[in-house]
Amino acid sequence: MAALVALLVPAAASAAAAPPQVAWREAAKLAIMPIFAPTTLFGLALTTPYVAIQPPTSSPRCQFLEASYAHAGSSLSISEVANYRECGNLVDLQLVRTVRVGGAIARLYRCASCRSTAPIELTWTAKGTFVDLGWTKVTVNHVIDVARGMALVRRPPTIAAGAARGSDQRADASYVLTHNTGCAGYPKCPLVFQQTSDGSGHALIAVDLLAVGADACGAFGVAYFFDGTTYLTSTGLLQPRAGVTAGPRPIFVEAPGEFGVNYPVSSGSGGPCAEYGNLGVDTYLYKWNGTGMVVAAGQRPRSPAVLH
Repeated sequence: MAALVALLVPAAASAAAAPPQVAWREAAKLAIMPIFAPTTLFGLALTTPYVAIQPPTSSPRCQFLEASYAHAGSSLSISEVANYRECGNLVDLQLVRTVRVGGAIARLYRCASCRSTAPIELTWTAKGTFVDLGWTKVTVNHVIDVARGMALVRRPPTIAAGAARGSDQRADASYVLTHNTGCAGYPKCPLVFQQTSDGSGHALIAVDLLAVGADACGAFGVAYFFDGTTYLTSTGLLQPRAGVTAGPRPIFVEAPGEFGVNYPVSSGSGGPCAEYGNLGVDTYLYKWNGTGMVVAAGQRPRSPAVLH
């Protein structure tokens, strides 16, 4: 198998996981390399609540993506890497044959030291990104079809801090700052605003305070939700009760009456605060139910990966 990044195991769901297309789209904002997501899966489902990007920084020499899919004992792992010649490694593999994937020639491998002669891995390069598929109990023809259906993920726009627009957002901003007097630069701490409709003519407003504190351990945010100027709840009260990412898309409108919030996923709880989010982001969706905001989708990663 490719010696890239260890796969993460699935979490026990407290709510439905965010849709796979959301997980891939949000991961794309963290990637320096073009990334590719499957569009044909033959019943396989994403088993991690996020697509891991390591490290999620703007210009690393090496960057890795990991995602895993499974169904009824079958599994499929997807690894992608930038600068493969410097950063990647294939070990204990023997070439079986080649197949065409789009404009690329892909290589099918088997385990060189195993009795089985069945292929277990398929690799190719697309737009400079090295893509590796590994599988168990999936037919080779199905894997080839998955590979041929891998599609470039378009990067969503960055959502930056900005000024409140309109009296409702200004009132909501005042509420957030009044309840976070320790934020860096108070009372001008940076805020991100997103707005949608509750379906009844009222504005639903999400306000994210980008950093609750002035040091590395406070460099994550908290999002507040309002119906107009009426405070509803915050990510401090809603599952997963974790710090919101300070990255380029902390909160966004996913659909009318529905907000997405990105939480930084870390490889463990013992690392320094500066390493928070070193696996990427885990997206939760919150939806208006007629009286308030509730979790529509979201799933914590399983230990040792954590949300802070």
